[in-house]
Amino acid sequence: MTEPAIIAALMRGDLAAAEAGCRVLADSPDGAGPALYLLGLVRHRQNRIDTALDLLARAAAALPHRLDIAFNHGVILREAGRLEAAIAEWTRVLVQAPDHRDAAFNRARALTDLGDDGAAADSYRAVLTLRPGDGDALANLGNCLYRLGRFDEAAAVFARLADAEGTARGPANLGMALAAQNRREAAEAAYRQAIAREPGAATAHYNLAMLLLEDRRWAEGLAEFEWRLAQPQPGSIRPDLPLWRGGEPPGTRILVWNDQGMGDAIQFLRHVRPLAERGLRVTVLVQTPLVGLAATIPGVERVVGPHDILPAADIQAPLLSLPHLLGAADLDRSWPGAPYVGAGRKPSSAPPRRVGLVWAGNPDHANDGRRSLALDELAPLLAADGIEWTALQHGGAAAQAGQGPWAGRIRDRSAELTDFAATAAIMAGLDLVISVDTAPAHLAGAMGVPVWVLLPDTGLDWRWPRGGPATGLYPSMRLYRRPPEGWPALARRLAADLIG
Repeated sequence: MTEPAIIAALMRGDLAAAEAGCRVLADSPDGAGPALYLLGLVRHRQNRIDTALDLLARAAAALPHRLDIAFNHGVILREAGRLEAAIAEWTRVLVQAPDHRDAAFNRARALTDLGDDGAAADSYRAVLTLRPGDGDALANLGNCLYRLGRFDEAAAVFARLADAEGTARGPANLGMALAAQNRREAAEAAYRQAIAREPGAATAHYNLAMLLLEDRRWAEGLAEFEWRLAQPQPGSIRPDLPLWRGGEPPGTRILVWNDQGMGDAIQFLRHVRPLAERGLRVTVLVQTPLVGLAATIPGVERVVGPHDILPAADIQAPLLSLPHLLGAADLDRSWPGAPYVGAGRKPSSAPPRRVGLVWAGNPDHANDGRRSLALDELAPLLAADGIEWTALQHGGAAAQAGQGPWAGRIRDRSAELTDFAATAAIMAGLDLVISVDTAPAHLAGAMGVPVWVLLPDTGLDWRWPRGGPATGLYPSMRLYRRPPEGWPALARRLAADLIG
């Protein structure tokens, strides 16, 4: 049986015929190497990955000139998570055939998987020398440059993509790169171009919403923000319940469920009380760590977590849709004020000042590399006299409070932070919380606890207004932005403000 016949059997899914053909081919002159290769493809189709990789490695060693073997060996190595080995195979292909587009493209993707966006960008550029209008290569190159913070270069690449194809992804990504450079009018125009090309482009609508909300253009921004619901949602939604529209009579049972992160939930829980004031019977569905906190909101009849049995309800509403559904066209005037969660503050009345500290957020957050910091970077702040420091840090970063010079100087209460209600109880006794942009910052603001929020220099969330230290969201909150000199420089400013 010939190679083409075996490949044809593979393509039509006849693995038994393909395997039988491999055995025939192995007995033919010069057929042993090709038979190993094709039998490896059969084993791959059978999900016997380790066996497939062994066969392809033997075939590649026997037939080093066969670029198809090396290429497919790389494909299966990447599938198995062996990225460095896959890159080596595709590099070997490119040494022999520099114009092999698929090897260069796959090599770039594997480099991205390894976190080496600089090398991946070079590989995508190699693809583009072969195919200047390759849309996938342009999109991925632009994304690499964006992640590297080279926003002007990313914008130029996305502009090429917008010209090369008529879909929404070019202008949608261009808008992101322009927004990162604070070229806001141009970014808005790019997002609107993407929507004109594809009216259902949810990502473009969502990114436009972020821009509009950051500019405090609330009515249109909140309407565009509804496009977030076009993305896959958790299984907590009740598709059988109609959406609340505002005309239901008192006594109507409404299920309000959180559709975003926990910081978002804390920020938007303030909009639950107006539902109760309209006579609705409110059940709130939130992540488990938020259940106890949400139960402190006046007017809430019941709070459940994702693993609880949901009570009967007549209507539903996503939590972050409430301002839009309530008709809050001007949130600068209509954000319900803080405090609206927690059991009330018990600040100290005598020295030392009690200050809580959160220096890192969820490491899986898209902008965590810019918003989180190491505790050592706050050394100038922690040197301030007359302060009793309390670590309110979750996760692996909490261990830093007991390391090096901070051991014994910072009270680590991470073991007590079992949920946000427990965190609120600790915060209630503090004079101040200093936090990076993460959920505890929202919690302090929602409780009315004085809180200083440390913001990154790029990738700011829409909720933090550009410019001064105030935010309309929480009266007790003050914003600090990372200067070009870095976090230690900001820590020195914080120390001066703290002791001044």
